[in-house]
Amino acid sequence: MNTKYYTTQAGYRRFIEKMKKVAERYDSIVASNEDAADSGDNSVWHDNFAYEENQRQMHQWSQRFHTMEEIKRNFIVVDIDPNPESVKIGCEVVLYDHSEDKEKIFTIVGYDDGDPERNRISYNSPLAKAILGAGVGDLLKFKIGDMIKELEIFEIRPLKE
Repeated sequence: MNTKYYTTQAGYRRFIEKMKKVAERYDSIVASNEDAADSGDNSVWHDNFAYEENQRQMHQWSQRFHTMEEIKRNFIVVDIDPNPESVKIGCEVVLYDHSEDKEKIFTIVGYDDGDPERNRISYNSPLAKAILGAGVGDLLKFKIGDMIKELEIFEIRPLKE
């Protein structure tokens, strides 16, 4: 059974860029393989740390790329709702955090597209899971870690990609 991963058009583009960087990193490790083999004794294996490390990194980056390919095959790109009535992927949510006594704005984005510095949270994060489907005026109480959160949804607006 294939897991489906949801994202926005912009999130899909960012994911493809991440894939390109992973492929470039893999290619650079492969290119350095001969130098790594030459840096140790003649056995090229077990007594040559640089070569072993190069092989480990090649495997690691190859696995990462293949995992990303699988995710990409199972992506579903969602359209942004121009008039969202509930919290969903592609929304900007203005809420009041009663626990911290302050207003916060989050953007709900797709799989592997979260960026805390830009207040983008992935739909599968604990906070997003707690507010998905909520509407304006809803007061939500839930637990994240050891904290009890109480959030009130003030506004839901479409994401401007």
